[in-house]
Amino acid sequence: MELNRAKSFNYSRLNLRGLGELATLEEWVSVDLWHFQTKDVRGIRKAPDFTQPYDETPPKKWPFKQTVSIHREELAGMFRLAALAYG
Repeated sequence: MELNRAKSFNYSRLNLRGLGELATLEEWVSVDLWHFQTKDVRGIRKAPDFTQPYDETPPKKWPFKQTVSIHREELAGMFRLAALAYG
């Protein structure tokens, strides 16, 4: 749904950050959201893979609506958390 918004990259990035922080916090209570998947194979694991091409050098063009500048460096926090979770 975020991909249909005017600042789709920004909202997607914020969701990634929130998911990463939640998954990290859940580790403290022995809940593994990093590897959880629904029956239709949805889960946090796919989020860094989806956004990674837009953070490469040179970055792939964001194909969704985005009315303000994209700050790709803001993805770094989620990538760090995912690297710790997935190796």
